[in-house]
Amino acid sequence: MNETELDLIKKLEKQAFHDGDGQKRLMPGSDFEVAKASFLKQFPIEIKSHPEYIIDSLESAYEKKDGVAIEHILFVAGVFGLYSVNFVDILIKIISAPWHYLHEDIARIFEKLKNERAIEALYKTATSYFKYLDFEGGHRMLAVQCIWSLGAIGTPEASEKIKQIGQMSNDPVVKERAEMQLRGDRGPML
Repeated sequence: MNETELDLIKKLEKQAFHDGDGQKRLMPGSDFEVAKASFLKQFPIEIKSHPEYIIDSLESAYEKKDGVAIEHILFVAGVFGLYSVNFVDILIKIISAPWHYLHEDIARIFEKLKNERAIEALYKTATSYFKYLDFEGGHRMLAVQCIWSLGAIGTPEASEKIKQIGQMSNDPVVKERAEMQLRGDRGPML
C-alpha cells in the first residue's frame, strides 16, 4: 500500500469520527455512507471485490513492522466488512508480534471470525507480557478479550485454552471471566 492510499484511509478515518463533546464517536448513518462511497471512488483498487489487496497490504506492513500502517489497514477492512477466513493467517502473524499495540483489536476480529486456527495465537497472546499494557487493567483487558474470542470459537480445544488461561492468571478478574466463559456466560469486560 502506497502513501497515497494510506492518506485516503486516514482521510476516511477523520471523516468516520466526530468529536462533539471531547469523545471520538463513529459518525452517524448517511454522512459516513457518503464518505465511504467517496473513498471507494478515489481508492485505486476496488477493495470490496479484491480483499486480497488488503491481505497483501497487511503482509507488507507486517514485514516492515509498521504497526501504524496495520492499524489503518485494519480500519478500512473493518469499515467495509472485508474480514473473512482468508485473513486468519496474516492476523495470526500480527497478533503474535510484540512490536505493535493492536493485540486486543485483532483478538476482537478473531471473536467475529470464530476460526479454530487462531486458538493457539489467542492463548499465547492472553498469556504474554506486553510492556505497553503496564497500566491498571491493561493486561486484564487483553486476556479477557482473548477469552471471549476463544469462547466464540467454541471448540473443546478453545475451552481447554480458556481453562489454562484462568489457571495461569494471577488476576482474579481474569480467573472469574474464564470460569464464566466456560459456563457459557460472557460476563462484562471489567
